[in-house]
Amino acid sequence: MTSVRFDDFMQKALYGDGGFYTSGSVTTGSRGDFITSPNVGPLFAEVVGRYFETVWQQSGQGEITIYDVGCNKGDFLNALSKSDVARDKPWRLVGVDYLHGDLTPEEFNEVNLANSIVFANELLDNMPFRVLRKVGKEPSGTGPNGAFQELFVVSGQRTWQSTNDFPAWVSSLVQELEIGIEFPVHQQARAWVEQVLERKPLSLLCIDYGMASSAELADRGDWLRLYQDHQVSTDSTNLNSSADITTDVSFDQLPKAVNLQTQAQFLKEHGIDELVAEAEKLNPADALANLAAMKIKSRISESATLLDQASFGSFLVAGW
Repeated sequence: MTSVRFDDFMQKALYGDGGFYTSGSVTTGSRGDFITSPNVGPLFAEVVGRYFETVWQQSGQGEITIYDVGCNKGDFLNALSKSDVARDKPWRLVGVDYLHGDLTPEEFNEVNLANSIVFANELLDNMPFRVLRKVGKEPSGTGPNGAFQELFVVSGQRTWQSTNDFPAWVSSLVQELEIGIEFPVHQQARAWVEQVLERKPLSLLCIDYGMASSAELADRGDWLRLYQDHQVSTDSTNLNSSADITTDVSFDQLPKAVNLQTQAQFLKEHGIDELVAEAEKLNPADALANLAAMKIKSRISESATLLDQASFGSFLVAGW
């Protein structure tokens, strides 16, 4: 039986032939496999669009392209295209996805990103990651801050192998961990962010669940999860390609962001409270009789969900 490093297993399980994201069976929203912020309603796109507007104004208000990487079926860009903030703006909206995008991820990797904004909501958590475990404090040839093992998969079962083959920046982030603690290594996500930034977009904005510190995330645990049909499991003892494999993101493993804040802080900074206050002023009778007013009124419930500190509101927003 062949052992496969976990990130290679994840790459095939999610993005290989018949994988979770390439099979065409993934759905988001209330009846799908999972819900993301764009599925909550149009308010999310309206507020994020205000951030785009600020970047666009600072760039001189010329034509720009906004890329939504990992767009799935395009809920975010569809809502953005109908939003007040995007009206009459010279914004070209481009979705990037294996099945539903205007570009595939491979095609996006070749695009000149000058005069563009790159947006990635819940993308980094799905980028294949390695899993290491600290097993000793002595340098023993497997790392300057201790000995490490790496997770492999054999016939769907977890197995560990000693390793010293990992980037130098990894061990310095987890040198204080206790023996036996497992942690994700976001080598592919870090490389993706670096490659995007090398192409000098006007801005890169990534939103995901995670923590600022690798050590804090590792100590907390329960960061590797499997999602399907709105069911979540942290039991990774049996691994297969029928579920979404994901992890909380350790943001200190990425290039240092210009801004790092929670989603709640970000949305408030860009005017969500103002939009909700507008909705609260509506006459309830008008909201029931008028479709446009009804959509505005829905901002109240959407805002509560997007700002919820037990869920979306605690997500981290990294801006470069």
